[in-house]
Amino acid sequence: MTKMKETEDMRAPLAFLLGNLKFSKDFRNIQAKPDGPLMRITAEPKTENLPYSAVEFVVTVDGIIREVKVTAYDKSVIDFNFKDEKLDPPLDARLFQFHMPAGAKLVDEVQGQ
Repeated sequence: MTKMKETEDMRAPLAFLLGNLKFSKDFRNIQAKPDGPLMRITAEPKTENLPYSAVEFVVTVDGIIREVKVTAYDKSVIDFNFKDEKLDPPLDARLFQFHMPAGAKLVDEVQGQ
């Protein structure tokens, strides 16, 4: 069974994809090696309090991340692969409409201010 905190920490490499991490601040022993037309970047977390021992990113020459591989201390590996990324795809505005659930109450103020 994985503790909730550890589950959250496993998402740290994915936070980099979302722009929530500073790579050089959060990782050490950063190495980049060409891998055909791609670049393979490996690194270790700066803190040992996280449940993983290494991360690996595979990126294109234009900086598009194709793979994120996370290696845990128990040597298990979680591998995320990405393809067919679409930047700013057209989306139906109805996807972003809020509908008040039945029985809910709308509070129009911020508490503590």
